[in-house]
Amino acid sequence: MFETKSDIARVDAESLILLRRAIGSGWDIPSMALENGAKICTRILADSNSTGRDICRAVDLLNRLRDSNIAAAVALDRIERLNGGQATENFRFGPIEL
Repeated sequence: MFETKSDIARVDAESLILLRRAIGSGWDIPSMALENGAKICTRILADSNSTGRDICRAVDLLNRLRDSNIAAAVALDRIERLNGGQATENFRFGPIEL
């Protein structure tokens, strides 16, 4: 399918661009695609021939993956609290000091 190492690098770069766009748009992404994206990023970071631009893209995507995982965990916690009849936000009121 791929002839040269540069063909693989081009496909990896295109995959990362699409994955980054999907995360930014909030699309549902299959777990297999997320795993492959993380593997591509790891391969780029480990390759001594990677350009600075490729490294920046890989790091940016890994950060976006982390942020989307955190946002999903927060949303899940909120839903579980709502279903359990618990407060989703905690406010504390105290005396006003002037």
